[in-house]
Amino acid sequence: MGSEKSLADTAAFASAGEADRRVAGVAAAARAVRALAQAGAPEVRLRIGDGAPLAAATIADIERLRGPATITVSRGDGPSTPLPTAWEIVRATGKPGDGLVSRWLNRPISQRLTMIMLAIPGARPIHVTIANAALALIMFAVTLDGGERGLILGGILFQTASVLDGVDGEMARATFRTSKSGATLDSAVDIATNLLFVTALTIHLGLRDRDVIFWVGAWAVTLSIVTFISSTMM
Repeated sequence: MGSEKSLADTAAFASAGEADRRVAGVAAAARAVRALAQAGAPEVRLRIGDGAPLAAATIADIERLRGPATITVSRGDGPSTPLPTAWEIVRATGKPGDGLVSRWLNRPISQRLTMIMLAIPGARPIHVTIANAALALIMFAVTLDGGERGLILGGILFQTASVLDGVDGEMARATFRTSKSGATLDSAVDIATNLLFVTALTIHLGLRDRDVIFWVGAWAVTLSIVTFISSTMM
């Protein structure tokens, strides 16, 4: 009996509704399953107090996060498995290497936006990445052709893109959807955003007889392109 108990861990919920509850974009039952599986449990028993079936979305989350562990679902009472709050999960998505601007300005804003995105059914990190790429194109056009107001608005849009750049990564870490391809796409959009802003700023000022700034900007753009090409070929 002791050996059997050591090979299985249990997560208990008062009802299927509680097990289905989304916590930072992932079903509560799936978060519990992943935690036990990550701790090394080869079998995870889900005890549902009211015996009602789990939602399809919950089952999909469990299948995605259970790893090699086998799952058994049964009816049974017991103390509900404690889980961190959504805000605790999102707060933990910051990076140790965050600089001062990111830590004290960008990250507090992006994490609140991440909370909103995670509350939207079906929202995925890729959706934010695509939106940020579209914002970068708008920023480029505004900065290039908007006159003095365009410079101000372009700078605001650039900072907005910088904040949004953190949201997709935070969503991915909170929902266990990190991937090499996702990280590569995110980095490419980030680099392209910086390059587009510097390029638009350089052209804008160059057309207004700011020759020194134009040549400095042109050098920066060229260096950025060469560095990017070199890094992708390594």
